[in-house]
Amino acid sequence: MTGLGASVKPPPCRCATAAAARPLSLRGTSPPDLRRGARKTSIRSGREAKVVAKRGGLYACLPESAGQPPEGFACSPFVKGDFGTLETAMIKKCSILTGALNALLLIAALAQTDDQPVRRSRNRLPRSFSADNAVEMSRSEKGRDFAFARLVYSGGYGWRYGAWTTDAPKADLTFIAGIKRLTNLNVRERELYLPLTSKEIFKYPFLYAVEVGYMQLSQEEADILREYLQRGGFLVVDDFHGTYEWASFEEQIRKVFPACKIEEIPLSHPVFHCFFDVEALTQVPGAQTLYSGVTYEKDGYDAHFRGIFDETGRLVVMINFNSDLGDAWEWADVPYYPEKYSSTAYRLGINYIIYSMTH
Repeated sequence: MTGLGASVKPPPCRCATAAAARPLSLRGTSPPDLRRGARKTSIRSGREAKVVAKRGGLYACLPESAGQPPEGFACSPFVKGDFGTLETAMIKKCSILTGALNALLLIAALAQTDDQPVRRSRNRLPRSFSADNAVEMSRSEKGRDFAFARLVYSGGYGWRYGAWTTDAPKADLTFIAGIKRLTNLNVRERELYLPLTSKEIFKYPFLYAVEVGYMQLSQEEADILREYLQRGGFLVVDDFHGTYEWASFEEQIRKVFPACKIEEIPLSHPVFHCFFDVEALTQVPGAQTLYSGVTYEKDGYDAHFRGIFDETGRLVVMINFNSDLGDAWEWADVPYYPEKYSSTAYRLGINYIIYSMTH
């Protein structure tokens, strides 16, 4: 692991020769740690209805003439006969009942897990994470090319207290599994949490910060973050939404760079093409989209990909505003969450890593 020196740039990425055009598929062909879904079975031909089993849910599935079920489903015989008679009614009734059941199960699961991510995470992670904790965590898995490090900060109130823990550790670990599968980086396999007051932070040139609309930085922390970025570090911020949270984040980041210019990053920028070619910049919603039916939160209707550049033109802060890459990583192995959002989040996240290691 190469740290940050006063005049030394991070080394070139050892995966620079990896095939950037490698297809990205996080569903169906993923390893067990990325996907733990039902096994796939082909549908036999003939006029035979099927029951599709997926994560314990039952769905009516018409024969091949009506189209194949989504990849990842396992199918088994349900009932034979002519469609349009009693069997059709039974299938429709089964579909309605099981659809309602699955909706209830999904809402219950969200209520217990990811629609309250910080509340859940606080049961796993300490509200405060000291510099000593960071030293102890950093000692494991030395000698790796890359470590995905999460920024520890103060801030939040009510159940948002300890907002830095949102989606941890599952989002981190699921994303790390994707980095291993989609690149040839020798990546640290365990989560890593770093407060700005820890000297360990200068050993890791990449930082991820989540829910930064609740982040509060002391002037000491702001000074350390400024030094970190000026010495070659790279910060990615994610999962904050709407006017209020933007204003709060901007107030904090201007403690770091008082006169900085925050710019919209065009699609043509190298950060979107250094490994995967990102074809469009779209909003990546959190898990709330599964029950709200919308992709935005609060008044954050449109996604923005913004950045702060240093005096040499190097991107030092990558801002994902009105998007939630962390949820898309965390839910990548869950059939209910749309694969297109997880794939987009993986492409963006891996590009950010490769950019940080090569610029």
